Amino acid sequence: MSPEFDGVPVPMDLDPFDVETEFVSDPLVPDGTFKGLITKVELKPDNGILEFTVVLEGNEGINCSDGITPIDGKTSRYAVWLPQKGDELVKSKFSALTVRQDRIRAIKKFSDKMNIHIGNAEDIIKAIEDQEWISIPVLVSIKSKPYEGVLYNQIKKMERATS
Repeated sequence: MSPEFDGVPVPMDLDPFDVETEFVSDPLVPDGTFKGLITKVELKPDNGILEFTVVLEGNEGINCSDGITPIDGKTSRYAVWLPQKGDELVKSKFSALTVRQDRIRAIKKFSDKMNIHIGNAEDIIKAIEDQEWISIPVLVSIKSKPYEGVLYNQIKKMERATS
């Protein structure tokens, strides 16, 4: 007969573990600029972002914070903030523009650096459907950032890599 936990049978072949002694945090990519490829692009309208997933590739000899794990193969995300209803009514914290104007300006700068076309929402949807942005080689600037007491990697800048 199997032991029970709160009336639910626990399988006898459950491998014992101890989170306190076995936990290992995910090794972080060091701050810097690295090569990668776009592997996924998602439109997240509820969050108001266009999210690019990048896998690091072509950075031979560079390891993560643990000194062992290569950074190649690690993934990170880059968010492009899209204009939302009401943004035209809010002044930006960073300039004399409205939040909407700031976001439009950021989209223009990003699309120019990436050599891609983002003119409107339809362009984004078509590019995602056609997978136009998948496998674009990029240079990403990664910075470690604390969030709720835990450090994680964030792509701060991204641009198309020139061979």
